[in-house]
Amino acid sequence: MKIGRTLTELAGEIERRAEAKKDFIAPAEKLRATVETVNARPVVTMNLAGQDSFPIAPYAHGQMASYLEIPKRDYDRM
Repeated sequence: MKIGRTLTELAGEIERRAEAKKDFIAPAEKLRATVETVNARPVVTMNLAGQDSFPIAPYAHGQMASYLEIPKRDYDRM
């Protein structure tokens, strides 16, 4: 039998994830992408007008490929 979290623990985890999630809408000309190495793997991070950098979620990569008019398969390969 698999034992999971209690209802209270599950509610706490949902609240933690909701607070940690951030969505940004920014003009493309103010964005700067950099590649950083994390655990020997390249990670693309985004910097918005000199503020802190943050990793890009997979969904955002799809949005950028669409904005740049690059097929997603080619974008992923790059």
